[in-house]
Amino acid sequence: MKGLFSNTGYVLILVFGMAIALSACSNQPKADSDHHGVQFQLEKSDEERLLNYYLSGYLNGVVSEPSQAGLIQKRQNIWYLQDPEGVSGADSMLQTLYSTGMEEGEISWDAFESFISQTYYESRTAPETVDDLRSALGDWSQEGEWFHVELNGSMTQYRRRISVERRKLVSAVRSLNTASDPILYEPGTAFIGEHLLEGEIVETTAMVKQNGGHWDYYAYNGQGILTDEIFKDPDDMKVPTECTGCHFGDRLFEPERSFPARPRPGPNGERSLHVGENARDSEVVAALQEHARRSDLVLGLYATLYLSEIRQKLIAGSASEEEIETLQRLGFANDPQ
Repeated sequence: MKGLFSNTGYVLILVFGMAIALSACSNQPKADSDHHGVQFQLEKSDEERLLNYYLSGYLNGVVSEPSQAGLIQKRQNIWYLQDPEGVSGADSMLQTLYSTGMEEGEISWDAFESFISQTYYESRTAPETVDDLRSALGDWSQEGEWFHVELNGSMTQYRRRISVERRKLVSAVRSLNTASDPILYEPGTAFIGEHLLEGEIVETTAMVKQNGGHWDYYAYNGQGILTDEIFKDPDDMKVPTECTGCHFGDRLFEPERSFPARPRPGPNGERSLHVGENARDSEVVAALQEHARRSDLVLGLYATLYLSEIRQKLIAGSASEEEIETLQRLGFANDPQ
């Protein structure tokens, strides 16, 4: 009996010791064996795309992609944040994210989103006011120089006036060889959204393309001051994390989804692109599929409306030679059906 008791005691001690060891291991940071990185647990689709987008602004222009710079690395299908101190050009702000990850054992979406919300505008050197934004981009209220479209849609209950510099829109369209080619905008292109309530601007949003090919998202309140949220019922929309959620996704939104038809009213009332019948060119809409393809993460129908516009000019005999050549190349030189 004594021998049996001794062996049982040994087994119990062994099992208890293993439990302690496993518990200790589970509390260690989920880094690689040399502790040169901490893993992301964002639980998002296409984490590489998200990480490259968000973290590109923290490299001080040395390399546009964090994966190329070595700031993030993938091992066994898991992405790791490397120690920013060892990455050329990495902003010191990243040390906060890295330290948080090492303390918590991982970088969760909540921790990552909190870091982005606190540092995004600073990392992008965002213009602090609408006046500063206008000084940087030009006066988007200028008719002729900027292309404008107004709509009521899914993003907000406000009527929106979207402006993009006409020459940059035209440049993107003229770079197409066929109507199915991706519509890509040059760096420096900006889409400005003014949210209107009884004709007054209550919010302003901006989507600005940077040299590395990424788009930055800014938002301004009714006083024209930078803000990290815009009004949306029932919950305000966070900038930039909820901007990328839509622009990076594949969900279709009204009124663009139904265009050229008019969709039914939504929870906040009318949903419509406020354009004339001549701009509702079904052939151009079907050929470009602009909103569905969102080739450059742009959700609107700007190229579609521009081509519809110059097609009407062709019919009226007022199209320029360059406009005619564009229509011919893309197969829209015939009269609309």
